Amino acid sequence: MIKRILLLFLVLGLFTHCSDSVIYSPAVNLPVKPLLKNEFDLQGGIGLLPEARPHMLGGSYTTFAAIGQLSYGFSDKFSLNVKGWTDIEQRENSLRAGAALTAQFALPLNSKSWLLFLPRVGIATGGLGGGTGFGLSTIYQKQIKPGLSYYAGIGSLVGLEEGFETDEGIKYASGIGLLGHAGVSWKFAGDFWLNCELTPIYQINHFENKKQFIVSPSLSIAYTFKND
Repeated sequence: MIKRILLLFLVLGLFTHCSDSVIYSPAVNLPVKPLLKNEFDLQGGIGLLPEARPHMLGGSYTTFAAIGQLSYGFSDKFSLNVKGWTDIEQRENSLRAGAALTAQFALPLNSKSWLLFLPRVGIATGGLGGGTGFGLSTIYQKQIKPGLSYYAGIGSLVGLEEGFETDEGIKYASGIGLLGHAGVSWKFAGDFWLNCELTPIYQINHFENKKQFIVSPSLSIAYTFKND
């Protein structure tokens, strides 16, 4: 009985320990072309995600994580996607994960290129702690040939993290990030496609006056369910 109680407290401790840092997913992971009305896309992958406070975890700027994403086209020019991620490197004794909701507005430039606007909001958790983030990315995407496209763009992020106790009382962490997007998407078999994105980030931690340049790569495989 005592062993079971101790085990229960150990398990609870793993999930209630407040993390020293949270991870977030800055990539947009675009399909070969914007989704059309009623198209549905399912995506899963891996990536090295940025740490909000890398100096608190031995200085490593990124953590190996699993990523999943669901997208749906409400029209030929507008879609929504929900992304989730979790730390699979287990650098801390707490569950570190997050989720984001992104809207995509597609402005066709011609039959093979688009200008995309992606506002998003997300949360990142670490035990009972965590933060909230807001972002906006502007992307240029061009289809090189059927089934193959590339994209490039810029974006910004604002993060607000949990309160920390200091000698002066509780202070709330905040920071900003400037990022770039460079990716390739390739439809390799039917409606299956691969995405590879490299996302450089310059993040500024206002709370601790720290600045880092981080490169976050991600790789994913997806399937698009057509509207016909």
